[in-house]
Amino acid sequence: MMADLKPIVSRRTMAGEVYGQLRAALMEGVFETGQSFAISDLAQRFGTSNTPVREALRRLTDEGVLVEGKWNSATLPPLSTASHDQLCTARAVIEGGAAELAAASITDEELESLRRISARHQAALLNGRMEDMLAGNKDFHFVIYRAAQNPILLDQIENLWLRSGPYTRFLAEQMRELLQADATLSYARHHDDVLAALVARDGAAARAAMMADIGGVRDWMARYLPDA
Repeated sequence: MMADLKPIVSRRTMAGEVYGQLRAALMEGVFETGQSFAISDLAQRFGTSNTPVREALRRLTDEGVLVEGKWNSATLPPLSTASHDQLCTARAVIEGGAAELAAASITDEELESLRRISARHQAALLNGRMEDMLAGNKDFHFVIYRAAQNPILLDQIENLWLRSGPYTRFLAEQMRELLQADATLSYARHHDDVLAALVARDGAAARAAMMADIGGVRDWMARYLPDA
């Protein structure tokens, strides 16, 4: 398990903190598809009893992120091209709309934050640091989605990213060598287009660039899961 899971010290919020850490790791693509989460193992990692871990896994199962496994465990569902296509379609519609809203309300400070994150993300791409690349990608997107100033929309996006995490991880691993060899950073070009549209306060262009970014992910995945 690659996630940097931290011991839980507050009894009142144990289940919530376990859920929050697992949720964040899933959104960043830390875990691989098919990975099993045993309640006893996670409880030892978090330094808690089994109960808060069981509650957290139940929440993630209810949200459709995990599926119930055997012997007090939960697992990530298998990869499927059809499922990924559906996720990308939903993401393009919802996240494209969020980008369009953000263009009207994003602050100069948020734009500067996007520039810094983009630079860090591109450096991670060139150096093959997959974990940093995945974290930077998530950070870039969610600065934009928070800038849309719509908590209900943000909740929907977070759920889509929870479901997309294993695909993101799989794709990054498959593309590791290609990303390191791509001196033009073509994979990150969509982020540049999104940022340029936001700087111009062009909502339609921001939507189009975000949808192109998600479409690019769908197209790359199709190369590696043609028969799934």
